[in-house]
Amino acid sequence: MTRFDYPELDETMYRQKLSSALTVCVVPRKGFTRSLAYFVTDYGSVHTRYRFGGKDYRSPAGVAHYLEHKMFDLP
Repeated sequence: MTRFDYPELDETMYRQKLSSALTVCVVPRKGFTRSLAYFVTDYGSVHTRYRFGGKDYRSPAGVAHYLEHKMFDLP
């Protein structure tokens, strides 16, 4: 993992890109009793073309906005 120090925030972050292309960031915090995780993806209105399994794909306009609204439909 690569270490990134932010002295002005008194924080350190560790980042690693996995073989699956997933980037993992860890920010350890002393004295905290809970753990928290986020899943974030680079996908928005300008991301309509992507490559997966060696094939090119194109998603219709509006998919990112639709997915954003579907997040709030969860129980």
